[in-house]
Amino acid sequence: MYKRQVPDLVDRPEDRTFARELARSALTLVRNRRGILPLHLTPQDQLLLVLPRTLQAGAAEDPVLSVEVLALEVLRQHSTVEVLRTSPEPSEGEVRCALQLASGAKAVVVASRDAHLRPQYAQLVRALADAGLPLIVLGIGTPYELRALPEVETYIAAYGDQPPLMEAAVEVLFGKLEASGKLPASRPLSVA
Repeated sequence: MYKRQVPDLVDRPEDRTFARELARSALTLVRNRRGILPLHLTPQDQLLLVLPRTLQAGAAEDPVLSVEVLALEVLRQHSTVEVLRTSPEPSEGEVRCALQLASGAKAVVVASRDAHLRPQYAQLVRALADAGLPLIVLGIGTPYELRALPEVETYIAAYGDQPPLMEAAVEVLFGKLEASGKLPASRPLSVA
């Protein structure tokens, strides 16, 4: 009879350490055309963080929305943060709200999951890019969404929204970690 209990076999300190190391090596800075990264914010500078609400709870979805870890980690680094949660298919009203909030921000960070498959979310990102503010898109799905977002000048591919990836992404945003990952395919995602 195997005497070890399941909690003894999963989520061990060494497993968490390995997950953090893996996440820190995976993040890829695909674009940083205007040199926005790392962020240099004064304590008074407003940062807008745009997060998608979950699509629907399914068998493969984590019941805890991991992008919330992103919000918590950003708040640990910078206290003047406005968080806007949008639907996966934002309405025109949500886009207007995002633009209004962005107008008072020094920088905008948008977590985006596969915008190439969600035209309304891509429209939200494009509207924020067209506003001319420093915009950083954090890809929490596949980086192929860049084909639908040619106007995005700063893009970090995180490839998922698991907590270790979100923690590492915040380290990249604030210059505590240099993104060293490589894209998983050599085929161009878009015209640079």
